[in-house]
Amino acid sequence: MQPWGLLPVLEEENGFRLHESRTICRYITEKYADQGTQLPMDLEARGLFEQGLAMEAGAVDPCVFAALNEKLFKPFKTGAPCGDELYIVLLKRVELVLDVYEVILGEQRYIRENVSHRTSLPFDSYKLIVLCQQHSLADIY
Repeated sequence: MQPWGLLPVLEEENGFRLHESRTICRYITEKYADQGTQLPMDLEARGLFEQGLAMEAGAVDPCVFAALNEKLFKPFKTGAPCGDELYIVLLKRVELVLDVYEVILGEQRYIRENVSHRTSLPFDSYKLIVLCQQHSLADIY
């Protein structure tokens, strides 16, 4: 269903399928707009919304994924141990990026209230990083 064999995938009852978490979130937001999840129509608000998505996708997510990959997925997929020194460097990078992201979310109300909880998963991923500091993927699953 998903070209890379990853999750998430949304499959509707009519057979319509989407993959990629941000795409799925935007689709659901538009589909259920009558239930209070609509995207902004105002040009400036929509610009801030798009900016928030781009920041998360372009700056936050790659750092989080690199750290998760080193700590969790590399040992699980290849059997190779986590490079502890590399992981520490990656984790510091995650912390720096999330610190900047938090400042931006604090200053831009629309992004904080509408982008971060609908389409952004870096903080949940960061919690996973913390969990992985004490457990292997085999322990979690």
